[in-house]
Amino acid sequence: MNNIKAAQAKNHCKERCLERYGVQLSNRMMKKIGQKIESGIANYLRSGSDLGRKVYGVSLNGTRFRVVYDVRDKKLVSFLPNE
Repeated sequence: MNNIKAAQAKNHCKERCLERYGVQLSNRMMKKIGQKIESGIANYLRSGSDLGRKVYGVSLNGTRFRVVYDVRDKKLVSFLPNE
């Protein structure tokens, strides 16, 4: 992924998190969420619509997030609203 697309993807995540949870997501928080997913602390919820993407439930700083995660690239893709 080139630098422009990577920056756009990161901004998308931050915007969806703010929109859906009212949380200003920092780079450090994004890294921590990714670590929780990779280490198995996060709860697997379902497969995403695209191959290689999965939805996880992750708690951080008292907030429960639903996160779309690209398993192949090991990157956060988006934040879904809680149901």
